[in-house]
Amino acid sequence: MDSKPTKVIKDVFICSAGNNLQLVDIYVNSKIVEIKAKFREKINFGEIRDKSSLNSLKEVVERKKYSGDLQVIDGRFRYAMPGAVDSNVYFYNKVDDGSDNFLSGSLAAAAGGVTTVVDMPGYSVPHVSSLDSFRLKLTELKGNSYIDYSCWAALENWNLESSETKKQIRAIANDGAAGFVVFPYAVKNMIDKVELNNLHYLADCIRPTGLPLAIQPEKGESVEFNRYRAERLRKNDFISFTKVFSHQTELEGVTEIIKIAAEVKGRYLLLNLCTANAYELVRKLRWREVDITIETTPHHLAFNSDVYNDSEIAKKLKTFSPVKWESDREALWKGVKNGDITFVNSSHYGNSAIYNANDNCFWDCFYGYPGVETRLPFLLTEGFYNRSLSLEDINNIVALNPAKYFKLKDKGQLKKGKDADIVFVDLWNEQTISGDNLISKVKYTPFEGYKSKAVIDTTLLRGDIISARDKIDFDIKPEGKFIGGNK
Repeated sequence: MDSKPTKVIKDVFICSAGNNLQLVDIYVNSKIVEIKAKFREKINFGEIRDKSSLNSLKEVVERKKYSGDLQVIDGRFRYAMPGAVDSNVYFYNKVDDGSDNFLSGSLAAAAGGVTTVVDMPGYSVPHVSSLDSFRLKLTELKGNSYIDYSCWAALENWNLESSETKKQIRAIANDGAAGFVVFPYAVKNMIDKVELNNLHYLADCIRPTGLPLAIQPEKGESVEFNRYRAERLRKNDFISFTKVFSHQTELEGVTEIIKIAAEVKGRYLLLNLCTANAYELVRKLRWREVDITIETTPHHLAFNSDVYNDSEIAKKLKTFSPVKWESDREALWKGVKNGDITFVNSSHYGNSAIYNANDNCFWDCFYGYPGVETRLPFLLTEGFYNRSLSLEDINNIVALNPAKYFKLKDKGQLKKGKDADIVFVDLWNEQTISGDNLISKVKYTPFEGYKSKAVIDTTLLRGDIISARDKIDFDIKPEGKFIGGNK
């Protein structure tokens, strides 16, 4: 690492532990070179929570002169945190229909304080489920991302027909895939479903790579039966949609996954977990030798099924799985707070067709919403301000935990030698979320009108500013890099 800094980020607070802060200058090039404290004493956020206390502190800070060789970036006494990692986004879209693609999605991510994503293989053409398609994706992404990225690869039933399944999986892993994904039921334009009875075999193929197997946890056969029954009865409303993805489907699916995990000792990641019963089932098994990690999403933490009585919000919240009961929402918050739920990812999919679809259109629509910009403001507001998670907890959930899980060794911490991926957050002002103000191409959000108590101010990738709230039109280049999680 080059030990000579080229820039200094002056006057920012960083988290030392819990809600204790330290006012520092951060010296960087593409890496963090040195962090120099401006006071010996730590400051609890509660001491400077109001603006008048913050302003009083500013008055006693010594005005320092810096070397003329250094570019000075004024942190303006913002809170600085490590660049966030979002390991569940759908950016790779080659259809020019107004939906997000990697360029627009990655720029939106930067505006949301995200400096690294792990992109899903769904909604891409061709599906990223072979070595050739994985390499094609990496080729096409060069020069088309403003942030760093890794990529999932898909497993589909057709993989089972190949005598070289294990060879393909090993080759994709060696090319730097973050892991492998399966879906147990059919979703429009998504990767093909994998039957649960084939999952054991695929898990055994993946295990030697050491990579995670990510699974949408509902039992596919039950989801498809529920959908068949609803369609036969011509049920095409919001509530019928939630019943297709019932509590029971997730509990059945998680039960099957646990059985497989007990027999095939690999790494398993449950995507978009959303019910209390399934969460409790996994939590109680943590003492066993079963490596199962849980992910949930901001919308499952923000909403309950009552939202489907409001069509204006509901039609912006066509997600799989749909949000569940209030008791489920509270159970998920419990899991986030005690560390049982490791990630909170956006599951971002900015598709222009979703909001324009009919209110009562579910079976033939694309699922998802553009969430990569609103994840961090929501978690800081609801988690830190309203539910007593610490700033350290938030850093772990959005940065350190995913960086460790996906072996992104240069990401996730503000520490000497790490990439200078840094986000300035204004914890002293508020903003009202509006679809019209999103950087995403797609201008809708279920968080419309939500009052956030945190504002993402500035985002740096490897020491360079890639997003700044007060500079909408500054010139930046898409210099994000592929970072293989298995390297």
